[in-house]
Amino acid sequence: MTAVRACRVLVLKRDRFDTAIQNDAALSSRVMRNFIEILARRVADDNVRLREFVQDVSAYRSTAAGMESRLKLHEQRTELALDLVVASGGERDQATHQMDEQILAQAPRVLVVDDEPDFRDLVRRTLSYCAVREAADGQQALTALEQEMVQVVVTDIRMPVMDGMELAKNLLRLYPALSIVGVSGFVGPDEVEEATFGGFMSKPIAVTDFRALIEVALDNSS
Repeated sequence: MTAVRACRVLVLKRDRFDTAIQNDAALSSRVMRNFIEILARRVADDNVRLREFVQDVSAYRSTAAGMESRLKLHEQRTELALDLVVASGGERDQATHQMDEQILAQAPRVLVVDDEPDFRDLVRRTLSYCAVREAADGQQALTALEQEMVQVVVTDIRMPVMDGMELAKNLLRLYPALSIVGVSGFVGPDEVEEATFGGFMSKPIAVTDFRALIEVALDNSS
């Protein structure tokens, strides 16, 4: 049985309330103290939320700055390479196509493991600056990694054949330096072992937060 704390609640009409606090100094003092305490708690809560918001904005700006810096570097290298091709008498269109293939080959590599094709497609579109590979379960993921290594694995928790928990344990044993990010619409962060996953996000994912999480995972893998 849940314990219930007893309290006194006095309900008065506005005019009677005004009269009561005017005629009773002690009551007026208690009312004012209660109002001040309520306002103080609200101000404290607002300050906490404001600090958290400022921290989130700072983290997003830092992530965006890192991505922008990498994009500018890629653009500069691409333009320089294309200028060299044209200067040597080559075709710019053909060189552009070859350059795109080379850039994709050098892009951060991410493997998304999920039995839902729609979610895999969402991750591919969200991480358009990465070379994203796909697997429908943990066993397929292990097979894919034998053929091509990646920097980050994004895995669902509940899947057929081999779930995300078992996959993560296998990955840590086989590839200790690999960054692993867990996602789930059924399992909460409290149920995921921190030592197993470098990051976790509940479904449905927030795109901006997810990109920031992947950026951290990529930095940790390098």
